[in-house]
Amino acid sequence: MVSYFEETQRFRQPWLLAVLVVVAAVSLAGIVRREEGWWAALLGPAVVAFVWSIRFRTEVRDDGVYLRFAPFHRRERVVPFAALDSVTRVTYRPLRDFGGWGIRRGREGWAYTTDGREGVRLEYGGETLLVGSRRPEELMRAIERARGA
Repeated sequence: MVSYFEETQRFRQPWLLAVLVVVAAVSLAGIVRREEGWWAALLGPAVVAFVWSIRFRTEVRDDGVYLRFAPFHRRERVVPFAALDSVTRVTYRPLRDFGGWGIRRGREGWAYTTDGREGVRLEYGGETLLVGSRRPEELMRAIERARGA
């Protein structure tokens, strides 16, 4: 199977990292002051580790667009080219259009985003899926190239 495009994104925004550091510090401070149990002290670092482990992978292969938002998806979600009606490069507003980042549902359908404001909208079988990307032009070209192959 030929791969035309691969991109892995993670939540690495400076503001998010600052919030996670504060959460972990407050959690650990509770055990130092003996206000909380040991389990509460581990909660903050566990949340930080979980958010740090999240990754969104997009791959364009010769038969479709493969998406996986780990650890939420055990298997890849596939949008086959045979079902694809249209592909459009878009600029979006994550908070206003989808209520934030991650796997989100908005007025215009589903979105998979980690950061940024650019992506590609896939329309297929009456569904709409926005795929956030740091390289939307390259993703569009890869989809067009793979569909034409």
